Amino acid sequence: MIQLFLKMNKICLPPAPPAASPAVRSSMRGNWSSRTKPEVVLADELRKAGIKGFRLNCKELPGSPDLAFQQTKLAVFVHGCFWHRCPYCQPHFPNSNQEYWEAKFARNKARDARVRTQLRKEGWKPITIWACQLKKNPRRAVLRIRKVLETANE
Repeated sequence: MIQLFLKMNKICLPPAPPAASPAVRSSMRGNWSSRTKPEVVLADELRKAGIKGFRLNCKELPGSPDLAFQQTKLAVFVHGCFWHRCPYCQPHFPNSNQEYWEAKFARNKARDARVRTQLRKEGWKPITIWACQLKKNPRRAVLRIRKVLETANE
């Protein structure tokens, strides 16, 4: 059973296990937190659709949204399916070091919820676009954002 320690409303992780191989270590170190491929694809699709006025990786806001429309207070997060545990494609769960990964994913989900709550308190509307959805149909993500922007301007 996993042991989660609560400390100041944050979930503390057990120490990270060593990488199983140099290839795994290299792969994990290659994960970026900003300017990811799905994020860049969405920004490009928005520009193609004539939607402007967004900032990328707005560090001034809670959670540093991937795209922030400051005029309409829309915060868009492009979540990777593996790291944020997508409810649609249900990515695989690592077989090794399960206690570590359970704690890691629980912490990520708790942080995501905390960030959404903070943004709402500050008058922002946070939305999440999942990488798998963006990969399947980027136009649908653009239409979703356009709809939110239009309703905010009414």
